[in-house]
Amino acid sequence: MVRRSVVFFCFRAAKSLAVALNFFAMRESAVIECIKVRQLSLTPAITLPERLADCKAFDVVLVEVRLASDAIGYGDALVVDGWTPETLEQAWLIICTLAESSIGFTRDDAAQLFMGSHRAAPHAVTALMAALETASGMLSLDAPVEFPLTGLVETGDTSAVYESLELLRFGQWEVVRLNLEGNVPKDLAMIERVRSAFGGRVRLRLGGVQAYAPEDAVKLVTALDPKCIDWLDQPCVAGDWDAASAVRNAARIPLAMSGFVFDDDDIGRAVEAADIVGFGFAQMGGRDALRYAISIADAQGLRCFLGGGLQTDLTTLQEVLAVPGALLDITSPSVALEPVLAGEVSIVSGLAKFQPSTPPQLNEDTLARCTLQELTFC
Repeated sequence: MVRRSVVFFCFRAAKSLAVALNFFAMRESAVIECIKVRQLSLTPAITLPERLADCKAFDVVLVEVRLASDAIGYGDALVVDGWTPETLEQAWLIICTLAESSIGFTRDDAAQLFMGSHRAAPHAVTALMAALETASGMLSLDAPVEFPLTGLVETGDTSAVYESLELLRFGQWEVVRLNLEGNVPKDLAMIERVRSAFGGRVRLRLGGVQAYAPEDAVKLVTALDPKCIDWLDQPCVAGDWDAASAVRNAARIPLAMSGFVFDDDDIGRAVEAADIVGFGFAQMGGRDALRYAISIADAQGLRCFLGGGLQTDLTTLQEVLAVPGALLDITSPSVALEPVLAGEVSIVSGLAKFQPSTPPQLNEDTLARCTLQELTFC
């Protein structure tokens, strides 16, 4: 009897030791071993809003995290002055500082360190968190990804408008976005032109792109025919909650807010100023933070959509995969001509399909042609 008890005790002790060793081995494999940070300059593939007309290239800070297990993950921040809270210089400094400080940290400790700076630099921190989560297997990029696109009406010169309308009409698109210019008579006329071109066959999503003074935004929504319009997104400067509330109270269409909505406090303000909130993966602090934000918004009665606007193919894929089944408002797999990831992209009648390399890898040609500087922390 004593011998059996001793054997049983030894067995339990050995099992506990094995579990402990396995735990420490897993913890050790999740330690950050190296982080590489690159600055890329990418070519815009879209027509930018008038207030961003001076932007001739997209500055991207690309983060590559390698864990002790040799798992690698990627994330990036596309930084545009006047569009993102942080400047390129701030994003680069914050990412490099946090990267250097996190070497040797476990995944959980690094995440806590990174998220402490999220409010100050949401895009920079999201690049770090996205790379960390991808390296940890939280976002899989090793299978084909399909997702619906929102058609985009070009609002440049007359020929560009005509060509984009003709392309969309014959592509069987169901949802089309029209970015407005901030001129009420001109924008109302363009809305009617687009509506007429499709004969009521498509739903319109109006992008306000922060182009309106509050009083002009009220004039727009007061005069607007709500037929076939899903929403008007961010007509006034992001963060001006009083202006948003005034527009919402005057509108006969749903008002969406998608600028500078980063955390619980912002969502609480959006409840009083909007019907819909748009989240972009690029600014939310990673997959888990994005999912949490959506749950908070949903609990407070806000509808949600995903669509960050100015982002690369890498961020778009992470956005699509983060919340399966979410309502999307994405007009292109990337706003840049050069792909960040290696793989093949095809677009057929409003459906995008991306076949990444296996395992996921960065596009070496883009790195060779577009890298301006890089630092490695190990």
